[in-house]
Amino acid sequence: MRSLITCLLALSLLAPLKASSVVETALQSVAHLTGSMTNEDGEIYTYGCSASSIAVRKFLTAAHCIADQMKLDGHLAFAVKVSAKLDLAVLVSDYSRPPMTLRMRPLERMEEATGLGYGYSWQYPTVTEHKALMFKFTPDTDIYPGTWFLHPFIGGMSGGPIIDVNGEVVGIVQRGNNGVGYGVDTETNLDFLYFEHES
Repeated sequence: MRSLITCLLALSLLAPLKASSVVETALQSVAHLTGSMTNEDGEIYTYGCSASSIAVRKFLTAAHCIADQMKLDGHLAFAVKVSAKLDLAVLVSDYSRPPMTLRMRPLERMEEATGLGYGYSWQYPTVTEHKALMFKFTPDTDIYPGTWFLHPFIGGMSGGPIIDVNGEVVGIVQRGNNGVGYGVDTETNLDFLYFEHES
């Protein structure tokens, strides 16, 4: 009986350690995206978003993060593919981080997921916990049908990856408010990466 209790206790301790390890590994692939924009009054201001490595010197982010003088962790970056409709963009930079793996199978309802990015454009990355609620859904014609998650993302996390418990990308952070978060799924991401789309 004592050995069974010891075994169960060890397993309960291993689960958080594995989750922490998966997140820490995934964070090595996430970059802080900064740039400058001009407001309606002609004033220039800086902003912060996030991006994830998908190949050597290539990063995936949200299209609404595209601006002037972009940098990934301080390294110049340039947009080579943008879709405002999908709110996705590919950046290239003379800078690399370990590429992430995009999951091929869809999420299941209430499956756990984790958002990664630079919330509030802080110097250190932010980690948020979520559960998948709805799929291929949009409440507005301006928003492409995607996955909605329990709990919102934080401003500045836009463009960062949403990962499953194994560290595979299941979405990209795009919106978050009123207690929910939103991002297009990996099927849409893959379609964007490998096929032509209207900008």
